[in-house]
Amino acid sequence: MDLSLFSTFVGVSLLVVVVYVSLVYLFSPTYDPREPPVISSLIPYVGHILGLLRYGQRYFEILSARNNLPIYTLQTLNKRTYVVNSADLVTAVERNEKTIAFFPFVYSLAPRFFDLAPDSRTMDLIRPRFTIASTESIYGKRNPIRLDPELVEAFWDFEKDFTMILLGLYPKYTARKGYAGRRKLHHGLNGYFNRGDHEYGLGVLKARHDAVTNNGGTTDDVARFEIGDLIGVLVNATPTFFWMLLTIYSDAALLEEIRTEIGATMTTTTTTTEPSATGNRKRKHEIDITVLETQCPLLLSAYRELLRHRTQSSSSRSVIRDTILASQYLLKKDSVLLVPGALIHADPIWGPDRTEYNPRRFLKPPPPPSSPSAAAPQSSGAAKVVHPGAYRAWGGGQTLCPGRFFATTEITGAVAMVLMRFEMEAAGGKWVFPKVEGNRVASSIHPPSTDVRVRIRERVGYEGDGWGFIFAEGV
Repeated sequence: MDLSLFSTFVGVSLLVVVVYVSLVYLFSPTYDPREPPVISSLIPYVGHILGLLRYGQRYFEILSARNNLPIYTLQTLNKRTYVVNSADLVTAVERNEKTIAFFPFVYSLAPRFFDLAPDSRTMDLIRPRFTIASTESIYGKRNPIRLDPELVEAFWDFEKDFTMILLGLYPKYTARKGYAGRRKLHHGLNGYFNRGDHEYGLGVLKARHDAVTNNGGTTDDVARFEIGDLIGVLVNATPTFFWMLLTIYSDAALLEEIRTEIGATMTTTTTTTEPSATGNRKRKHEIDITVLETQCPLLLSAYRELLRHRTQSSSSRSVIRDTILASQYLLKKDSVLLVPGALIHADPIWGPDRTEYNPRRFLKPPPPPSSPSAAAPQSSGAAKVVHPGAYRAWGGGQTLCPGRFFATTEITGAVAMVLMRFEMEAAGGKWVFPKVEGNRVASSIHPPSTDVRVRIRERVGYEGDGWGFIFAEGV
């Protein structure tokens, strides 16, 4: 190697190191001793960002396992980020919603998220069907995602590349498929609103459209915002449905108990038809979807526990002025505060089995034998009372999910239908729980990293029967 070239290379390398060290020294923030302890990274400013890109929300679990702190500080670029790791501090955060607010955080990310101007494989089986069924209930008979099936793939491409799009690091090049998927979604939704097809959708859809257009926005703006609503509707329903089926079918005793509950809500009618190879009597079974939550306590408990056990999302806030949290920690203005659900769900407040999946965790305990109500039927819909800051599956405070009741009905109803209609067994004879795709940011419940092959058949005694849902009168 030429000596002069080598000397030049060494000189440039040293210069880069000196400049980098100088910038770190000059621009390193000063911390008030009252702020939460700072967890440094090997690479200043960008080390924690690289950790999030690699591990997703699990990065907070890794940090918390190494640093047993109720709250700590991360320095990322020019922002302080406070991470809450205690259920007690969660309630303190929510009591300070005027100074630790959600909406300023959303406004700061909106341009990247919405692309606004500065001004028999189980998952293969589930994902497209759930995508179309969920959007059909919102967009009505002119659902653009059903009419153009390519939009299903476009949405999931966008979701998979969501992290890079959110970071805004030239997503047109660093997240090509997701960026193109978002553009395709926008085009399809824009056409839907331009044609007036939203008049066939839900009332809330029309209300959102009118809220934007009556305040100076266009249908183009409505379509961009609608992509954000699709994230809320789709990204968690599909993996939650997958994990629910896997956890229930892999436990024969749990499966039979839940089937017994659902069967009590089901009505069966028999009609006479023309003689055929299967006889001349036709049965139809209908599940009352509106009573599953109150009359199927084990199904509901298994569902709530699945969310507790697998939730990976974080509630995010902006600190809009200096705030003293819990009379102890100073949170500085213009910082970000995160409440990772997985950390709160691993709080010792959940007991010694907090890291395990316990489908009966949320069942109401039976009354003591001496209680006057011991002989009375148990109230099946109630669950154990939990710490107000300990259950973060739906967020909390300003970020409490408004669609949680719809999602609960949708998923428990779909699960109930599959459990009652079909037998499912692992294709290899043994159920294996796959690892998760842990670097997803958009989803609270991460999808499996690999698929699970299964064999599905109709239940014995139910072959050829009709199935449907009914709704209680007045609902």
